[in-house]
Amino acid sequence: MRHLLIYILLPSLSLFSLLTLSSFAYQYGPVKPGETLWSIAKKVRPNTSVSITKMMQMIQKNNPHAFNNNSASSLMENTTLIIPTRTTTNQLKPEQLQLTRTEQRQQLLRQLAKNKQHVSTQNITKLKEELKLSKIRFKKIEDRNQELLKKMQKLHLQLQKLQAKMLKASEQRHSLNTHTTQNNSDS
Repeated sequence: MRHLLIYILLPSLSLFSLLTLSSFAYQYGPVKPGETLWSIAKKVRPNTSVSITKMMQMIQKNNPHAFNNNSASSLMENTTLIIPTRTTTNQLKPEQLQLTRTEQRQQLLRQLAKNKQHVSTQNITKLKEELKLSKIRFKKIEDRNQELLKKMQKLHLQLQKLQAKMLKASEQRHSLNTHTTQNNSDS
């Protein structure tokens, strides 16, 4: 049963493929690094009666898989493009071109707004993390400063005690010198 279904469907799929591809002359590609939609459209347009812009629109319309976010400026490398024939290019009316451009602009604006929101959310998250880390570092520095302040106060007290001892020792020495001098003069 399965084989019978394949034999029935296969010819109809082939016919469908032929009918679909009959409006296309050939394939172009793969797209090389540095190639643009403009340069390819200029190379492959059937003649000068078809504008480069119109050819670009047709290539993009027939190859949505070859563009990131369906943007004409983001043609992907290593993709194969289906190039429309002259009869196909003549089927696209100027108002359809304008509509396609308007749709592209709207899609691009939506994508930019989404990216901006995503970037803003990322930036906020990153800034919150940096603030958290800064608070932790600040707390550590503040704690270290408190420790150093306590040590300085202890050292200051020790210095005052040593100065008091030195003053007392100096007074005792002076007193001894005075007493020794008096004893020497009495003798």
